[in-house]
Amino acid sequence: MLPIPLLSKLFNCCIETKKIPNEWKFAELTPLFKGKGDKCEINNYRGISVLPPVSKVFEKLPANQIKCFFNVNKLFFEGQHGFRSGHSCESALHELVTELNIWRDKRLIAMLLFIDFRKAFDLVDWRLLLLKLFHYGFDNSSLSLLENYFSNRSVRVKLGNFKSKEASLCLGVPQGSVLGPLLFLIFINDLPFILKNISAKLFADDTTLYKAHENLDILIGEFITSLEPLLNWCIYNRLDINWSKCFFMFVSNKRVVYPTSINIKGLSILVVNEFKLLGVVIDNKLTFTKYVATICTTVNKKLFSIKRLFYLSTSVKIQFFKTFILPHFDYCLSLSIYYSKTLLQKLSNLFYLCLAKLFKFNLFYMDPSAVNNFLEGYNLFSFQHRLILKLLTFSFKIYSNNDSPPLLKSQLNLNSTRNISYNLRNKEKFCNIKSSNKFGDLTFCHVFSNLINVSCCDLFTDKSVNFNFFKCSIFNNINILYSKIISKIPKFNLKYCDYSYFVK
Repeated sequence: MLPIPLLSKLFNCCIETKKIPNEWKFAELTPLFKGKGDKCEINNYRGISVLPPVSKVFEKLPANQIKCFFNVNKLFFEGQHGFRSGHSCESALHELVTELNIWRDKRLIAMLLFIDFRKAFDLVDWRLLLLKLFHYGFDNSSLSLLENYFSNRSVRVKLGNFKSKEASLCLGVPQGSVLGPLLFLIFINDLPFILKNISAKLFADDTTLYKAHENLDILIGEFITSLEPLLNWCIYNRLDINWSKCFFMFVSNKRVVYPTSINIKGLSILVVNEFKLLGVVIDNKLTFTKYVATICTTVNKKLFSIKRLFYLSTSVKIQFFKTFILPHFDYCLSLSIYYSKTLLQKLSNLFYLCLAKLFKFNLFYMDPSAVNNFLEGYNLFSFQHRLILKLLTFSFKIYSNNDSPPLLKSQLNLNSTRNISYNLRNKEKFCNIKSSNKFGDLTFCHVFSNLINVSCCDLFTDKSVNFNFFKCSIFNNINILYSKIISKIPKFNLKYCDYSYFVK
């Protein structure tokens, strides 16, 4: 590793001369099969690029400055959740599900279009990107450095022991780089702003457009009309939509006969009842039944595949459980706030089935607090306590982090901030306005405000509490918090397990 003073001198020289060594622009690419489709089809492979480490260290310097510039001036689209601090797939899905349930509460029909861009990162025209950066306020010096960053790039494909000849790269942001994802966000940032009368939610290039209306025919007509700016934007920006992987979906509590496909510019786009968005299966009733079933299927396959591990020590099996099984439970676990009690119980049963099969733990008929106390010796939580921990830490991050999504952050407000002339008895509680029906109750504002109010509102309102202290407090008081929550929110009052589930 080069000494820090030498690196500083080298990086300053690059900035002053506005030139980056060509050796830093060389990438070695390994094609990785996506896991589905024909292995002989090149489009079913994802290229994994490896760049020189020193180039990534240098790229952090301009990347931090660009992020700061866009965040301070609030230039990023609020609905963009990809590669941004405080944002995630989880936050994007919470925003989307909340808006859909608000519309269901008003008895509106929601129409969604899931868009797939073909090789979006690889087809970015960096000359257009530089033009956009100029309009965002970048000076000539910065643009010259970035122009040199994109020029003279080369790549070589590596497959096993075979290596191809070097080839020049004329398009795309560098894969595997630090600046690449950030520059792509800037390139696509103007897309949502040109769309009229239609909402958008993005995670990098994963784009979801949605709109609501009380009449189905009017909704479809207005939605298709609103797509015209999108089609023009793709032409001007030289990006291509893969219409074969685009789908429509309708979400409503009305009994309406929906079309099986919708035509856009002569192309027939299928209408589906479910779609895998950002790793989570969204169904047209927002029940998440199919997603929970998918988790159960995946976990059961992994349990079956590791039957040869039973002779290993408990510590090794616990590490395997944490590495290969637990992430399937934890991924976007805060979305479980919208699940029914039946689905929560199903996940809970599966969680304990994993413990019973892997470790032969005899936890039958024990209450969750006793189970949790037992599992603490293995640095694990019971499912119920783990669920509460994930929900509270996620909501605290949204409330306390300045970089968290503003559309979610604005929904967690204290009663004292409401413009009311009289004194409120619960002014230090979070606003929790009752909705007209059950769909309005399944919104981020309602469920998390209620959860916080019945558990640890004092930790949220204390401005001296940071995340580490908050998490430590939840750890130390998890049994007490769980008792408080299940007394007020019955759907979290899960049984340890249904014995019949284990003997099937």
